[in-house]
Amino acid sequence: MSALRTPIVTSVIGEGGSGGALGIGIGDVVLMLEHSVYSVISPEGCAAILWKDQARAKEAAEALRDEPHTASAVFVGRRSPVSMGDYVAGPNHTLPTGGAARYRGPLSVMDFQRWQSVVDLSAKEFDDLSPVACALAAAEGLRGHERAIRLRMEDGVR
Repeated sequence: MSALRTPIVTSVIGEGGSGGALGIGIGDVVLMLEHSVYSVISPEGCAAILWKDQARAKEAAEALRDEPHTASAVFVGRRSPVSMGDYVAGPNHTLPTGGAARYRGPLSVMDFQRWQSVVDLSAKEFDDLSPVACALAAAEGLRGHERAIRLRMEDGVR
């Protein structure tokens, strides 16, 4: 297909990544829906696709760094291969798929840690935050939450 002389238009309507990204990358034009995801496998692969020159990987990595707003991981430069991230330098190879990178980063050690929030407000903190919490609860239609706060405000629970 890449030997054709006619323009090739590719479109991403969901997720295009890894080996699929190479196939999508042969297009003269790549179109994407608003929440679709397209990721090139590496700066070297990007440079090979764009300029047919892997030596321009650093340039490709810098361009990739500037563009993605929802990238889970961007590996920049010759000394930053994905394998370093997989094992010792960061995210590992378990990255969000299906557009989840819009709200979720890569899997990390923290995903296997149990943590707990402890809320212990001082009287001043309670007084300062209560009106805000009541407004948020009311805006969400959670009258029970709002009432729980207002009862404590009225009872002088501090």
